[in-house]
Amino acid sequence: MNNKLGDNSIFEISHLMILISLSLFSIILIGETYLMGWETWIVFVIVVAVLGSWFMHIQNILTSYQRLWIYSVITMFITFFYGTHLTSTYDLAGVVAALIVLSTMTGVKAFINM
Repeated sequence: MNNKLGDNSIFEISHLMILISLSLFSIILIGETYLMGWETWIVFVIVVAVLGSWFMHIQNILTSYQRLWIYSVITMFITFFYGTHLTSTYDLAGVVAALIVLSTMTGVKAFINM
């Protein structure tokens, strides 16, 4: 494991928790995209990003720290897409609260500040 993440075992699985949450958020967002009639071109981008993230995790491509950054950027992109629609404005607070909890699990100050 990368030294930047520390030796605490709870932080060692943070990238997996972010990846699982990213996958669940993406599935829900894809469903909502079709139900609400939002732009469907983004579904391809989301699917490619999630599958690419799982591929990086399974193949152990890059360091854990770099993968955490990639997962976090993708998650924030998906949150931004969700928040740009008027029908999801009030629900966005719950999604952001979940992201803050996930970011805190990493133990990396940059993720918490982001």
